[in-house]
Amino acid sequence: MRTIVVSRAGLDVSVTGGVEAALPARVELSAYRIVQEALTNVLKHSGPRTHTEVRLSCDSGSLTIEVLDDGLGTAVHSVSADGQGGGLSATASRS
Repeated sequence: MRTIVVSRAGLDVSVTGGVEAALPARVELSAYRIVQEALTNVLKHSGPRTHTEVRLSCDSGSLTIEVLDDGLGTAVHSVSADGQGGGLSATASRS
């Protein structure tokens, strides 16, 4: 279902790598939300028809998520006082 929704939104998404062992439910939910937020940002800032790759790897008890796209992006018009956007803190507040 998620693949269909992403395709309908116009994103070309591929997933590479993976996780062999089961993850704790909280980690799995956090990973899902991080990828969801990243794909939303790709669509918002790079637009439809952008190829996006989600790379997953698990090593020594650490989960690594990389989301890469070939979009042009857009200029950042405003940032917080510390020079960083709110994406990660906004994602953390929803977890």
